[in-house]
Amino acid sequence: MPNVLTEKILKRKVKDIIKKEKDKDLVLKGIKMYREMEADEKVKEQSQRAMATKLVVDDNKLQEMIDWSPYHPKRHQKQIEVLNCQNDKIVIMAGKRGGKTALCAYFALKGLLEGQDVLVVAPSYGLGDRILEYLHNWIKKAFVDEMKVSFRPPQKVTTAWGATLDCRSAEQPDQIMGKEYPIVIADECSKVDEKIQQRFIVPATGTKIGKRYYISTPFGRNWFWKEWRRACEKGGGFQWKSIDNPYFRKEKWEQAKKELPDFIFKQEYEAEPQQDTMVFGGFPQCLENYPFPQSYNPKHLYLVGVDLGKYESFTAVSVIDRMLNKEVQHLRFQGDWGLQKQKIISLVDEYGQCPIWIDSTSITVGDAYVQELADAGYNVMGYKIQGGISKRQLVEKLIVMIQNRNIIFPDDAIGTSDSQEANLECRAYTYSLSPSGNIIYQAPQGEYDDCVMARALACWELDEKPLPEMKEAKNEAITFPEQKF
Repeated sequence: MPNVLTEKILKRKVKDIIKKEKDKDLVLKGIKMYREMEADEKVKEQSQRAMATKLVVDDNKLQEMIDWSPYHPKRHQKQIEVLNCQNDKIVIMAGKRGGKTALCAYFALKGLLEGQDVLVVAPSYGLGDRILEYLHNWIKKAFVDEMKVSFRPPQKVTTAWGATLDCRSAEQPDQIMGKEYPIVIADECSKVDEKIQQRFIVPATGTKIGKRYYISTPFGRNWFWKEWRRACEKGGGFQWKSIDNPYFRKEKWEQAKKELPDFIFKQEYEAEPQQDTMVFGGFPQCLENYPFPQSYNPKHLYLVGVDLGKYESFTAVSVIDRMLNKEVQHLRFQGDWGLQKQKIISLVDEYGQCPIWIDSTSITVGDAYVQELADAGYNVMGYKIQGGISKRQLVEKLIVMIQNRNIIFPDDAIGTSDSQEANLECRAYTYSLSPSGNIIYQAPQGEYDDCVMARALACWELDEKPLPEMKEAKNEAITFPEQKF
């Protein structure tokens, strides 16, 4: 076999000449030739890299490698429609667990494999983890030696060929600046402030046209909804319900529909933006004309909810009849704790020393008041409302009770001034969104919500259906069979 003089062998021979040759002119010529060969290698390497970045990933092959496809084993028609869209801007408005995050994780992986940098923006770093979790699982299956995932904030994916994915939180938008990204993915962006979208997310593609993906469940008719409408006009807007995902269980759909407030279910699962921010949408249907207040019935059981007044606000007390699921008394007053305690005790005694749910938000005051009532022999439970989750659970229980007409309140025409104030608060009660995208229930600015919270506390332990009336007047809610030994 004849010897083949490859570039590698030639380069080595030139290097040997430079080291061993004594003729100065030959050494200089050798150095010049060596540098030219190195320069040629760099040009070739750069041209190969440029060609690699222009490669188009084979979708079928990639989906087979990561074991994910919108076709198999169940067909997700909505994902297929998005994959076939070639628009530079795609806006997806879909229900919870609708498959939109997996789809955008796929776009991110495909972009990285094509040598493009990717930016993922979410309302918080915790939400950014969702796309990374998909990528982490897929990389372990097919690209474990070429791609690495870091979950430590700021989260990131690095590749052996230099392309990167950066995760950024809308809570720290300044970190988005300073780099251009051909692909930008904004996850749950309806929870991101419009100013951040305009000042940081849109400019992230820099001078390039780039591709932008906005994905989210809706939250009212805000900027995300407007972006979706504009995208629909150009064929880049998509909308689907959670149930359109073939992997979403129908039982979960029915359970959520029953347990969640109607406006939340429509937005979170049906992907329908709600224009009205009124929380108790079915409240007028829960108002009835009946004698109010109602006296104690010894054959009935009752629940009392107490929202303690703070500073200039009022203490509100609501009494619910468990055999009718009906409010029978509502009081609203101010004063020092000694006076308030006497009024609360008097009312509880009037209704058979029934159980009390009381706002114990303040560690030093609320807990002390609960203990005082407990020491006095009353069946009292404290509920801390200060946490976002605890308040949301409390309010949403009342929302669902009203939505399903499982609770009745006095109509304004027959109610007292205190119950009329409570009805006004229920009609005005609203919600907003925190910077991290969480729902915050609250009264309008400058208004009170003491009566709403008292009603919510009174309904916290209330059953959906009224209890049957006791045959005999008893103080015990539960009686045990007689034991014979």
